[in-house]
Amino acid sequence: MNYLDRFLSVEPTKKTRLQLLGATCMFLASKMKETVPLTAEKLCIYTDNSVRPSELLQMELLALNKLKWDLASVTPHDFIEHFLAKLPIHQSSKQILRKHAQTFVALCATGMFYCLCSVLL
Repeated sequence: MNYLDRFLSVEPTKKTRLQLLGATCMFLASKMKETVPLTAEKLCIYTDNSVRPSELLQMELLALNKLKWDLASVTPHDFIEHFLAKLPIHQSSKQILRKHAQTFVALCATGMFYCLCSVLL
């Protein structure tokens, strides 16, 4: 979402190209975060072949240029390990706490935060 928002803020884009842009942003994000990134071919299949690999690669270059190759974005997940290291808890508890923190971040990111709060309250 970070790449998509930043790209749209600097480059006017037609509605017909939003799926291509979304796939491109996922392509870039998977290269940055995954050990085995998505392939262009697989992403094209996910778009029901409405995007060709050559279009995806061309849009990737455009996105990189518009984002000035600045793909390093900080996410809430980047802070979890830092916070866990500072907490005075036993090492055996850290794995379950890490899992709960990741779940909480995911719920907040998907708008399920309000549902979670109403359950907790």
